[in-house]
Amino acid sequence: MKFGKRLKQLIQATLPSWRDKYLSYKELKQLVRLLSSSLAVAPSLLDGSLVNGKAEAEFVYFLNNEIDKFNAFYMEQEEDFIIRHKVSRLSASELSLYH
Repeated sequence: MKFGKRLKQLIQATLPSWRDKYLSYKELKQLVRLLSSSLAVAPSLLDGSLVNGKAEAEFVYFLNNEIDKFNAFYMEQEEDFIIRHKVSRLSASELSLYH
């Protein structure tokens, strides 16, 4: 089974609130194909032509947005964990006062 299909199955099996937090693999793959096909058609585009530069800029922009999305989700999850950990420590210390 190809990676994209396995990733799609994994996303469908995960928590519904997390589904939009995954990297948009399919869209990134399409942009990489667009970039590589433009280089295959005209290898002279390596000199930084406008067409190739635009495709590369679009890919980098999309990739940075995906990384930012993923990082924001990770930071949010980490913050939630820290809060839950502090609450559980406080609860445990309160329980020890009663024993």
